[in-house]
Amino acid sequence: MSNQNASRQTVTSSYALSTIEEIISLLKPDLEKMKIQLTVDIPETYILPADSDLIKQVIMNLMLNSLEAVQPSDSIRIEYRSKNMKDRDFQGIVIKDTGAGIEEKYLDKIFEPFFTTKKDAESKGIGLSLCREIMNQLGGIIEVKSEKGSGSEFSLLFPLSPEEKR
Repeated sequence: MSNQNASRQTVTSSYALSTIEEIISLLKPDLEKMKIQLTVDIPETYILPADSDLIKQVIMNLMLNSLEAVQPSDSIRIEYRSKNMKDRDFQGIVIKDTGAGIEEKYLDKIFEPFFTTKKDAESKGIGLSLCREIMNQLGGIIEVKSEKGSGSEFSLLFPLSPEEKR
């Protein structure tokens, strides 16, 4: 990613939701074909402090990964999360699935460029490393929780400024 000065625009809830809805509409045929239960739970007061086009790339990549990991009738959930870490408040979006999950031995490697556990030739192993780079450029962090056979949870978190805490 060459844009070293990625802007941190504030994206309001309605825009954040429309961005998510746009991604869902693109993936709708696959979601319906696989009978995936999709839940979106983003409060109206949510404000995402990020460049909308960049965060759209991250959300799309994570949704595509979830679609590859789930089986018919599994579920994907997109929700709001707030968290305090090291005396800083963060907020953001979490994408969870009930898919195959990631083996613990790979969790430290999944954000490395060109790392993949996928067998097909289409996978280049750059999606999650790109997600991490974009989140770093936007001043945010990406976290993962996963267990083989129990699904994955990716959190996209941004620090709140003192003004945003009010």
